[in-house]
Amino acid sequence: MKARIQRWKKLIQQVKGIEKEREMRSIASENFLKERFETLLPTQTFKEVFASNELKVYSQNGEDGLLLYLLQQVGIHNRTMIEFGIGDGRQCNSANLILNFGFKTLLLEGNPNFVKSAKRYYHDLRFVEKNRLTIKEAFITRDNINGLFAEAGFEGEIDILSIDIDGNDYWIWKAINVVNPRIVVMEYNASVGPDESLTVAYDPSFSRMEKHPSGWYHGASLQALTKLGSELGYELVGCDSCGVNAFFVRKDLVGNDLQIQKPEDAYYHERKRTKRMPTEEQFKLVSNLDWQKV
Repeated sequence: MKARIQRWKKLIQQVKGIEKEREMRSIASENFLKERFETLLPTQTFKEVFASNELKVYSQNGEDGLLLYLLQQVGIHNRTMIEFGIGDGRQCNSANLILNFGFKTLLLEGNPNFVKSAKRYYHDLRFVEKNRLTIKEAFITRDNINGLFAEAGFEGEIDILSIDIDGNDYWIWKAINVVNPRIVVMEYNASVGPDESLTVAYDPSFSRMEKHPSGWYHGASLQALTKLGSELGYELVGCDSCGVNAFFVRKDLVGNDLQIQKPEDAYYHERKRTKRMPTEEQFKLVSNLDWQKV
């Protein structure tokens, strides 16, 4: 019986994966048509222009295309990137840049099994040189994050920092001071909605599923991250249309075709979650937990 249940669970995950791939292919096709017949389109907002660059190669949603678009806008400094919260590394924001654009990258992950899988995938299967890609096991806190970067030889200006740890994201970004990213990708908690400026209380042993079975108590709202970004010297330039990641560019690099976005304008509802219930109902489930207004 247990084996049968496991087979059904695996089949369900495969079906979900197929549906996701179809959805992203559809978005890519739409973007191609819009680019091909651009003169026929009505005037687009910058939010629509930004979203039109979405493309999924290895990323969870359309982050691959958005990062390439931003790199095209601000330029590449030294082809360096840091990402943490990568899972097994096969579906993350840095994979495309590592495998296809030669980026030197530091990947951090707290799950030892995922770390082993990531090393096997990149070093053994994809033959990425170890002097160009460092993969380390680490449970990240605001107290150890700068040391982890420095120990791996990542200090000063880098091209991209990507943060997705489903927990203390706000507090970790606030603590980072040994690197100076040009672009920052942050997962935001769309369940909080577009207007509230909230983050979870800092907990060095944070586990979102232990905090609430929905998994919707984590991270920070887009408003909160935009305020923090401004304090740290960054401007919000857009979000992916699945309502997962926000993209920030360092203030001295915002120019050309980039436009600063207000969080309430850039915000998207989280696509998967809204299939289950409206955003307002999502937040009601976790509103009584320890949120901090920032």
